[in-house]
Amino acid sequence: MNALPGEAGSAIDDRAPKAIELIGVSLARAGRPILSDLDLSLAAGERLAIVGPSGAGKTTLLRLIAGLEAPDTGSIRIDARLASEAGRIRIPPHRRRMGLVFQSGALWPHMSVSQHLRFAAGRLPRAEREGRVAAALAACELGGLEARYPDQLSGGEQRRVGLARALATEPRWLLLDEPLVNLDPPLAERLRSVIDRAATLAELGVILVTHDRDEADALCPRRLRLEAGRLVEDR
Repeated sequence: MNALPGEAGSAIDDRAPKAIELIGVSLARAGRPILSDLDLSLAAGERLAIVGPSGAGKTTLLRLIAGLEAPDTGSIRIDARLASEAGRIRIPPHRRRMGLVFQSGALWPHMSVSQHLRFAAGRLPRAEREGRVAAALAACELGGLEARYPDQLSGGEQRRVGLARALATEPRWLLLDEPLVNLDPPLAERLRSVIDRAATLAELGVILVTHDRDEADALCPRRLRLEAGRLVEDR
């Protein structure tokens, strides 16, 4: 699943309309179908929630869109360009302009908050990198926590660092994997507000996967259900 020459070598064009399209995407593990002939289309800046129980394939779907896995069959297009097809990733994850936020935060224990964000910002001129870090810290209400390490943070703070790390890459899309799960209601409400404001200010598209319909409706005007490997209207 290595990136192929040519198309994989350049980042998504900022001038192109931002859109995601999945056509006939299927994926199985150990002979068990996870996603089956799945179709999905998202307009630029759209917010979509995908609901379903644990094991339905929601996280797998995010991984395919992010470029961490390739489908067995079908294709994924980003900005009208072929990003993945059967067994092949044509545009690698770091060039898809997508920020993937895991439910656990997935932080590195040896890095402070600011080090996480600087690493995510990449090899930029110092002033530009520090500007990205400062903007992500502000957007996620992390001022004063820059020097702390993951084991010095609460669960809610770790989730906000995960979000800030995604924002530091200047994505066009946020891919959120159960971002509020196992948080106390006040912490969940605060993080939901932070996500909503950050996505609105940066004009980001959002794909949220969750088992919680209330969480889905609070962040996204459109909701689909992943059922038997396919997306259907959730009523």
